[in-house]
Amino acid sequence: MTSLFDYIAAVKSQPSSVFISTVEHNTVDDSDGDVPEEESWYRFTNGALIRQQVEFDEPVNDDQVCQECWISYEVMEQPQSADITPRKKIFTNRCQETFWIKMNRQRQSQ
Repeated sequence: MTSLFDYIAAVKSQPSSVFISTVEHNTVDDSDGDVPEEESWYRFTNGALIRQQVEFDEPVNDDQVCQECWISYEVMEQPQSADITPRKKIFTNRCQETFWIKMNRQRQSQ
């Protein structure tokens, strides 16, 4: 069993046991142009395919420490040799994502 954390760590350019082979980025605006969405597809050397989606309800404001947004990571394909869990992880802001990564990093080091 492989943790989705390992794949998210690689996406965030942090030390990981898995390696990215290709990346595809897309930006999509809704019909009103109000909610920009970024979608990235990460193919890993072991065959896994992870989709990352980031959506902001409002334009990015650097003054807000933890601006509300929607960040998701989903396993779209996994190698036969690995059962990636969880299959999907959702965060409601970047601070929550950063904290989750930090906590999982500490668990791995114990």
